[in-house]
Amino acid sequence: MRATMTVWGLNNYFQSLSPARDLFEFFTVPEGLSKEDAAATILMATAELETIYPNPAMLQQLIGVWSRTRQAAWEHIHEALTAEYNLLHNYDRSEEWTDTRNGTRNTDKDGNNTRSETTSGTDNKTVTTHAEGENSSDTTVNDEVTNQVIGYDSNAFVNHDKSTKVGNTVGTSNTENDGTETTAGTTSGTSSVTDVIDETESETSTDRATHSGRVSGNIGVTTSQQMIESELRLRLGYNLYDIIADEFKRRFCILIY
Repeated sequence: MRATMTVWGLNNYFQSLSPARDLFEFFTVPEGLSKEDAAATILMATAELETIYPNPAMLQQLIGVWSRTRQAAWEHIHEALTAEYNLLHNYDRSEEWTDTRNGTRNTDKDGNNTRSETTSGTDNKTVTTHAEGENSSDTTVNDEVTNQVIGYDSNAFVNHDKSTKVGNTVGTSNTENDGTETTAGTTSGTSSVTDVIDETESETSTDRATHSGRVSGNIGVTTSQQMIESELRLRLGYNLYDIIADEFKRRFCILIY
């Protein structure tokens, strides 16, 4: 019997090295799955199959590249197999819509605003005066009068007679004045102010209303028993670990039993 290099055998060889190495060191799986369980499932599925790549170091690198390129597909399959739903419902519709209303309001204000202001008042003023005084006078008078005449035989003036008057006058007077002056006045006035109003206001509004609805159930196309049978076939026939192992076999093994 011809000896073959299986994935199981290459992994055992790596484990026997010092230090031990892992054939699935660079192998990755989607979040929510176990890398160890996926690797064990691959080893079980390929235990009797010869690998295309007998070099364990090369196979280790290629397993890492292959798993990274399959991540997106495995993630979608994982989401589909783990989705939550009612197994007896075959109708599930979700709707969401938004109503939008836009509006603009313009307001113009034009006009005149006139206001009047009236002021009035009375101004009264009284002034009282009082004055007292004393006047004294001392007057001395010296008068000398000389009369002159013209002679019959001459045209020149000559003294005729002379009189002299000497006098002294002393006087004292007292004065006292009292007076009151009153003035009265009235003031009044009117002023008018006009304000001109010219205003424009603009207001824009947007209203949005979001609605959502969901309708689910069984519309009668299939019976509840048929829905259960379909669910059992799905769960028994599809397992993501088996799907990954089957892909590994087709990619890295010679499918001869």
